[in-house]
Amino acid sequence: MQQPITEELLRLLSVLYRTQSLSLSASRLDISLSTASRMLQGARELFDDKLFTRSSQLMHPTPRMDKLMPQIDLMLEDMAALVGKDALDPMKAERTIRIAALDCAYTMFVAPAIHEARRKSPRLHFSTTPIGIDTFDELSAGLVDLIIFGTDSEPVQGNIHVQRLFSAPYCLVVRESHPLVEIFKQKGRLDRTDIEPWQVISIATPFSRLVPRSVLPWFDDAEQPHGITIPYHAAAIFELFETDLIGEFAEPYARKILSLVPGLALLPFEGFTTYQWAPTLFWHPRTQQDPVMVWLRGLIGLEARRIRDKYHLEA
Repeated sequence: MQQPITEELLRLLSVLYRTQSLSLSASRLDISLSTASRMLQGARELFDDKLFTRSSQLMHPTPRMDKLMPQIDLMLEDMAALVGKDALDPMKAERTIRIAALDCAYTMFVAPAIHEARRKSPRLHFSTTPIGIDTFDELSAGLVDLIIFGTDSEPVQGNIHVQRLFSAPYCLVVRESHPLVEIFKQKGRLDRTDIEPWQVISIATPFSRLVPRSVLPWFDDAEQPHGITIPYHAAAIFELFETDLIGEFAEPYARKILSLVPGLALLPFEGFTTYQWAPTLFWHPRTQQDPVMVWLRGLIGLEARRIRDKYHLEA
């Protein structure tokens, strides 16, 4: 009998694609390794492809799996929204949902999702906090319901569920009168020699141990390349108006900010970095089947899909 396409199967393929470990995927999905192995074998028969091949203890996706992954993510988002709509009476939901997120993620797609949730369920209350060094421990302890972080590569313990929303390039943002703007207009591009003399304003993440990281790779090797290091993207925006510092922001976030705040310029720098902004949802297994949280994750996923479509981003 052929393996049916279920949410459980799609979620296994999604997690395995990102972890490249069947045992880790089984742990995060709270299923046994033998069950995960049986489901994977069924998926291989269903799609008539190995989907993953093992090499050096990792399971690497096949070209067929690479093509399937965006469709799988879309199906999971649609299922989450559908389940939430059928299982939840928004007018009767009355609780506090606690979300931890970086301010750029909140601005881009968490806030619109919350506004939609409150429109349909006015008794819901949302409490948002910044990402901290203890945030993932708080998720495990039930003090936080959902984390939206800028990457899925940060250390995650236990069987925490992970869903990457999209991947976006970075760009430079400077004040409109910055000398780099004129250089870009003249050359149509920026080279390392153009950018290197200028200092950057860096965003310190809770896992950087207060050591700033730059998406301009050579800056991390230079002495004191960071003019200012602060924890908030919004604060960094205002620093740019009064200084010659360079801001490094995910391009969708930068374009949204520039549409609201005049006086800044966006400068692309293709080829300067291998870093990508990959906003990712993290949640504990205890909320995996929670109707309210399933519904909310679906709303966030829909907002993220709109951003992907608008800026032609990869999933």
